Amino acid sequence: MDVIFDQHYLKDETVLDLSIESSNIDKNDIILEIGPGKGILTKKILDKNPKKLISVEIDKNHKVILDTIESNTLEIIYDNALEVFDKLEFNKIIANIPYTITEKLYSKIIDKKVPFIILMHGIDFYKNITQRDTRWKYFVPAFYDLTLLDTVLGDSFEPPTKVQSTLIKLELKKEYSKFELFIQMIFFKRHRSLKNTLIYSLVDSLSISKKEAKSMIQDFELSPLLLEQKVTQIKNQDFVEIIEKIKNIF
Repeated sequence: MDVIFDQHYLKDETVLDLSIESSNIDKNDIILEIGPGKGILTKKILDKNPKKLISVEIDKNHKVILDTIESNTLEIIYDNALEVFDKLEFNKIIANIPYTITEKLYSKIIDKKVPFIILMHGIDFYKNITQRDTRWKYFVPAFYDLTLLDTVLGDSFEPPTKVQSTLIKLELKKEYSKFELFIQMIFFKRHRSLKNTLIYSLVDSLSISKKEAKSMIQDFELSPLLLEQKVTQIKNQDFVEIIEKIKNIF
């Protein structure tokens, strides 16, 4: 039995062209496209003659259309992009992604430190990065310069989406502040306990001793229960309060 995927296809040529124009594609680029669907964006990327385009599509119902695209530089993989992501080598992402994978994809993008990304995703997660008190408000800006390219209405898709979307550009920063380095260390250590994460992130970002870092943590008077939890288990509100306390030392 075939799995049915809830897909919305971007049909607005203006937005599609903006994605391409903002990508600065050259002959040395190896590009990852996630969810090519009917191949509209795929063809526009190929028109710019990148070194290679890797298109990952989970819905094999699109195979009939995608396999008709003739190009020596196109590799189509029919699989879950999140599952094959770590195995692939590329320097750019251009994608109109399923909104359900947004948070997990961001984690993988940051883990891999992908240099350049053009993404279309729901406005809700964009607000998590830019407006709301969430961990993503710290994680993404610590690694990337973010540019909002366009806000896209639901009727730009077929079938229409019920929510607005955002087209954004992410460029990996070349220089980081000590606070940004601290946040980066927290991200990479996020599967450890909060206590160990904070201690070793302070050690790495401030070049201080473990003893000094432990003393700092004690001065913040953080909840012992929170300190024993993994960073990934902590609620956004608690995470924000902790980071804001520590931010003052940078």
